[in-house]
Amino acid sequence: MQPIRIYSHLEELETVWGRKWGAQGEVGKLRSVVVCRPTENEVTREKKDNPNFLRLRLGVWNLEKLQTQHDEFVRVLKDEVPEVIEWDVTKVYTGPYHTTMILTPTRGFAVVINGGAIIGGVRAIGAWKAKEVLYTRMLVELGVPILYTVHGNGTFTGAHCIFIDPTHIVIGNLSIQGGDLGSLEGARQVAPILKMAGVEEIHITHLSPFVGDLDEGFTMADVGLGVYHGLPKETIEYLHKKKVSLIEVPYEEKVREAVNLLAIEPGKVVMPAGNPRTAKALRKEGIDVIEVELQEFATCGIGCRCLTLPLIREKEPTLEELEGRKAFMKRA
Repeated sequence: MQPIRIYSHLEELETVWGRKWGAQGEVGKLRSVVVCRPTENEVTREKKDNPNFLRLRLGVWNLEKLQTQHDEFVRVLKDEVPEVIEWDVTKVYTGPYHTTMILTPTRGFAVVINGGAIIGGVRAIGAWKAKEVLYTRMLVELGVPILYTVHGNGTFTGAHCIFIDPTHIVIGNLSIQGGDLGSLEGARQVAPILKMAGVEEIHITHLSPFVGDLDEGFTMADVGLGVYHGLPKETIEYLHKKKVSLIEVPYEEKVREAVNLLAIEPGKVVMPAGNPRTAKALRKEGIDVIEVELQEFATCGIGCRCLTLPLIREKEPTLEELEGRKAFMKRA
């Protein structure tokens, strides 16, 4: 008699959960993504009365402009991505203290790795609390397994973790406004979940408030190619050690969210318009750049990457397999 084989969660994922959920990387072909159109959640009275507390750097944004720009962004995505899921959060959602803000940047409270989702949380800003409840409900309805929910004093957001390949991740640690948006405790909690999904190395980068979220200061534009502004020296050295080529974004384009771009497949990105130097540098590297007007979102540090929650990406090669950017370009 043959012994009974014990199948892993990943082997059974499609059979049990219907699909091979996972977007463990930044540049593999994007197959499924969640977006959320702006609603009255973004312009409630609390935001008008106290925009600084809510991190609205230039005051409360214009809802009509947000919706117009988001509609165009989604149109571009639908031309490039097989499945764009529009998450409909129609009512003004109230958390434990007051109405919840910024539901449109769907990257915020979840990361979908190989096998399912990690649900994060924020402890610093009352207007962001309880968003994890909405994310959990949405992902469960889609059929995505929840692997872990960060709790206690841990904080973890999708904006603070960047895969440089499927086996290496950079996690941002940022203390701001009396609490953490990305914290060491959050990284400690998610580390074993990431390792079970195949992550071999986690690099913690300690960010200044000037950088903001990690994806305002760094993201991957292609296999072995990153864009950045304001990263700590030790993180730049780490990326160079991993043979990641880097494009430094000038300050005037950093604040227009040039770093906060979205790779939709190897060699193609969507990025905020109005950043000619960064777009030129990417095209010089052979990247097809699609530019979309998102200036209203930039007033609160939101760009293309923030506005998407990838659910499924095709697997991308590891840096070890390609030995860095130059080797990848030769094979492409």
